[in-house]
Amino acid sequence: MGSIARTGITLLPSECGAAVMDLFREEETVNLVCVVDHDGSPLGLIDRQHFLSLMSSPFSYALYHKRPITLLMDENPIIVDARMPIPVFTQKILQGVIHNIHNGFVVVDRGVYVGTATPFDLFQASYLHSARISVVLEEKTQTLSDIFEDISNTTKSINTGARSLQDESDRLSERNRIQNRNLEKSDDKIKVIINNTESECAKIAKSHGYIKAATKDIENSCVKINDTIEDFKDISKISSDIDGILDIMSDISFQINILGINASIEAAHAGVYGAGFSVVAQEVRNLADVTSSSLETIRSLIGDSKTTIGNCLETMNKNSDALLEITKKVDNISLLFEEFEAFAQNQKNDILSLNAIMDDVRCSTHNNNETVGRANDICGVLFSNVSDLARLTQQI
Repeated sequence: MGSIARTGITLLPSECGAAVMDLFREEETVNLVCVVDHDGSPLGLIDRQHFLSLMSSPFSYALYHKRPITLLMDENPIIVDARMPIPVFTQKILQGVIHNIHNGFVVVDRGVYVGTATPFDLFQASYLHSARISVVLEEKTQTLSDIFEDISNTTKSINTGARSLQDESDRLSERNRIQNRNLEKSDDKIKVIINNTESECAKIAKSHGYIKAATKDIENSCVKINDTIEDFKDISKISSDIDGILDIMSDISFQINILGINASIEAAHAGVYGAGFSVVAQEVRNLADVTSSSLETIRSLIGDSKTTIGNCLETMNKNSDALLEITKKVDNISLLFEEFEAFAQNQKNDILSLNAIMDDVRCSTHNNNETVGRANDICGVLFSNVSDLARLTQQI
């Protein structure tokens, strides 16, 4: 209010009515005169129109021109603080809190006179203030309109983006469902593979045991064959010894035959007396012949036996070598089975790891489905909020 206060002219309460009359005559533009004490505090207010109207009546001038101006002033003028905002003062007038402003009012600062103002001053200041507010309001309204237009465009963009997000979420959800079905099928196949792998591992372990047992049997057979070969070698040696004995017996048979011949000769020399000895000599010769024939037969059989034993030795040596080669191959096969068993075990572990990874992927897919569901719910809420925002923006 201090901005519309006019400093004006002040008078002390000791001044008389004639001084006020002279003041109004000299200062035609002065409409209000404030009466203040020595401290500057306002005591009353003299309005030009009211004063001149009062002094123009019969006998009034004669009555009041020498009287103190306290008898002519408004003892209860409207006093307003200079720091009060104009809209607040205007609101109090409109609310009926302040009355009789047609005579003007006094503006003070901490109780000390600052100036006076008329309703026209208030009206002019209010008009200027309203005009400034109107301009600012128009600018703010245009800015607000631009903001609402941006909000509307942004809302449309958000709505479009939210719909695109929901469509992508739906497609992602469908892909997750397909992936989940494929994961379930893969999981079933992996379980079948694991079961088959475990069964094959058991069979491999069993086959490995069979191979070890066969290897041990072959080794035992090789030992027995080697023992048999040694026995055959001993038999061959005995046959050789028997062949030597047969040579000795052949020599003995030859000597017996010679002895029989000599006995026959001596029997012939003896004549009749040697007839019996001749018979004995003949039997000895027959025995020598039989023995020689038997020795040849035995020699032939022993030779055949030695040939057969030699062939058996050769065959058994070959079989022994073959069994040794088979043993080596079986050992290699056993090593391969061990490697294959280790590989199968590693493959089983890898499949189990893959199954664990599939479980993680399935869990992640389930979490993705839940996330997509929450995203769809958020999109639904966003659609609702965007629709409400668009409606409120349109209403505003």
